[in-house]
Amino acid sequence: MTFGEKLQRLRKEQNWTQEELAEKLMVSRQALSKWESGAAIPDTENVIQISRLFSVSIDYLLNDAYQKEEDVSPSNPKDPMHNVFKWTPYFKIIASIYIVGISLLVLLSLCILGFDFFRFYNCEWLFIVCLIVCIAGILLVFGSMICKGLTQRKWNTKNKE
Repeated sequence: MTFGEKLQRLRKEQNWTQEELAEKLMVSRQALSKWESGAAIPDTENVIQISRLFSVSIDYLLNDAYQKEEDVSPSNPKDPMHNVFKWTPYFKIIASIYIVGISLLVLLSLCILGFDFFRFYNCEWLFIVCLIVCIAGILLVFGSMICKGLTQRKWNTKNKE
């Protein structure tokens, strides 16, 4: 299915005329007609706008091998910006591990100094803050892993149906 055929199908599913869609995209009706007929291809900005307007991936729109949105693999979800931010889950886990590591180092050095040090300089609060940050970091690491596992399991279950 070509880009033009997909665009026409998506427009008709919304019960929009060419003129209504052209108005939403801020292009002429003639330009939209050329896109649907395959006589022309929209520029990148318009493809992104079409993708967002119809909540479909750019991959689906531009790849003629895909007949319907469900044909797009899980690594290319509907969000057109997905590939830009696909490193985000790993970043959260790595940042959490660093938080835990630094907190443990600070806690260890404070423990080596001894609890009398805290009382003498009146900074028991520092120990408590480090402990809270360490616990929060551990929760972030395990929370991210659990959420990722649940999301993957949900995706696998959805695909089996």
